[in-house]
Amino acid sequence: MIQGGHLVPDIWLPSGITLGLGLLRGPIVVPGIILGHMLVYMMYGSSWELIIGATVGNAVEVTVSSIWIRKWLKLPGRLLEPRDVFPLILVLAVSVNISALIGCAATASSTTHFLREWWMWWAGDMVAVLALTPILIHPPREHFETNLSLSLERSLFFLLLIVCMGLLFLSTNSVLTSYRLEYLPFLFIAWATLRLGSQSVTLANGAILLISALGTVQKRGPFGNAELLDSYNRYWAFAGIAGIASIWLSALSASRDQTTRELSETNIRLHNEVKERRRTEAALETQSENLRATLASIFDGVITTDREGKIEVINVEGCRLVGLQSEKVLGHNIRSILRFKDSLSDPTELLLEILKSGIFIGNPHSTDTPRQLDNPLIGLIPVTLVASPLLSGLKVMGMVIAMRDVSQVRELERMKSDFVASVSHELRTPLTSIKGFLDILHLDSSMPAETRSKFLGIACNQTARLMTLITDILQFSRLRSNPALFPKISVDLKEICSAAHRDFSPQSLLHKQSLTCFFPDEQVLVRGDLNQLRSAVENLVGNACKFTQDGGAIEIRIVREGSRWILSVCDNGPGIPAEHLERIFDRFYRFERVGQVIAGTGLGLAIVQEIANNHGSKVSVRSEPNLATEFTLPLEAFKALADASA
Repeated sequence: MIQGGHLVPDIWLPSGITLGLGLLRGPIVVPGIILGHMLVYMMYGSSWELIIGATVGNAVEVTVSSIWIRKWLKLPGRLLEPRDVFPLILVLAVSVNISALIGCAATASSTTHFLREWWMWWAGDMVAVLALTPILIHPPREHFETNLSLSLERSLFFLLLIVCMGLLFLSTNSVLTSYRLEYLPFLFIAWATLRLGSQSVTLANGAILLISALGTVQKRGPFGNAELLDSYNRYWAFAGIAGIASIWLSALSASRDQTTRELSETNIRLHNEVKERRRTEAALETQSENLRATLASIFDGVITTDREGKIEVINVEGCRLVGLQSEKVLGHNIRSILRFKDSLSDPTELLLEILKSGIFIGNPHSTDTPRQLDNPLIGLIPVTLVASPLLSGLKVMGMVIAMRDVSQVRELERMKSDFVASVSHELRTPLTSIKGFLDILHLDSSMPAETRSKFLGIACNQTARLMTLITDILQFSRLRSNPALFPKISVDLKEICSAAHRDFSPQSLLHKQSLTCFFPDEQVLVRGDLNQLRSAVENLVGNACKFTQDGGAIEIRIVREGSRWILSVCDNGPGIPAEHLERIFDRFYRFERVGQVIAGTGLGLAIVQEIANNHGSKVSVRSEPNLATEFTLPLEAFKALADASA
């Protein structure tokens, strides 16, 4: 430095390195920096004043800058942002100025150009700081981009940059220096900023400043042809503009890359959240469909409400019970939908009380005291009512109401009671008669033989009646138990009817009745169970013979109607009153005609109807009082079924 300033460029590089190390490691590296600077200056044979001043100045510079920058800007350790660039450069300029002032002050007695020496010291160290410090404090990335094309582009970039800088600043060719191309490397800075990222910008800045400094010191390049101070001044202006612009562009590129990464991570997170939401929605939709299918298949009417009693969900059975479509029910308060006709209390008010107290009401298994639900379409429906609150913690969020139509249950209970009563009555009558006559025979051993024979005959008749009743009950129960147990095969219906005609002919002759058959010439084959169809025909023909007056006419007909054979048994007896037509197929149902007592169990027509049901058919009756009665049983033709299956 004393000898024409030649020492100054040689210490620029160490100054930038020591300041960067100080920022990285803090004041802990100051002892090593002091030792290193002393060795450098001693190698150049500097005076003790210069050695001491420069060493102390650099130590203070590193200490001050590392404390300020690490405390105020929290660097290094994070990305340098654009708003940090100028505060960072200001702190670096002040700290470097401290070093320059102390070093120049130490040699002030041996120089007559204090300001010139200070300027060269400060400006030179500042260039080194701008070139090397950003490289050292730049936060390391985990790895460079693995994209092959980007790696090739980066390699080409640094190759072209070094070639360009070598031609501009290290070449002795006066043609290149005459075109004023010193700012051409700024295009590389722009290239790196737009394409390669902040680390490439920082490295490119260091390469530009160091190569241009080397050329200027060697009196080459666009700044090397002037006098020493003028050459350095022109270089420092170029280096200051390039360094500050590069640091700012590097920070801008890093901020852009960070924003891009954050946006990419956010986009990936949002994409995953959307996928997860779609999966959740699909699962919820599946659960909702399962719930709808479950509710639709439940025989009970189910209603759910919100905390205000407004209906949110109602299934098909619930709509049937209230007599309204779901669109006319949803959103309405249960007070306006559920209308009960109970005399003791209003169940609706009790339901609303659930929303306040969270109680549970109802017993789904009890049909003793059902509620009478007023249906606008079919009237009152007896229902059992169960309701429970929907809780979230201790808070009632709504309730679930289940209503079961017990009208069929009560009807079945009534039919069961009637059946037991009828069976008990039908069994008691012959048993009472049998027991009475047997008791008389047992007590009176001297009874005349004729009387004894008469009483035994009555007991035998009642026993036969009892056997017939038990047989009919067993047959009816067997038909109701499992229709699938009876195989369906080809059955000759004409043969069955002919056998019935043969069996009942003696009875019809006894009463002078006309029993005739009208059959087609072709074979009559139907698909069914032989024993069941024989029982059905015998019951129909037997009833006709039983209820037709002496001298009446009975006809058995078989006619073809499409793919079915129609069996009909008609008579010209007294007929069936209209008020009894709907009940004649009920079990044990019989009606008495004035002056006429007809034996029977009341199960014959019920058995015929069950047989028809087992064959996918139905018995119908048409009767005109004192004119005619006709029972009709359609049966599917066996041949038609075979053709259809083929």
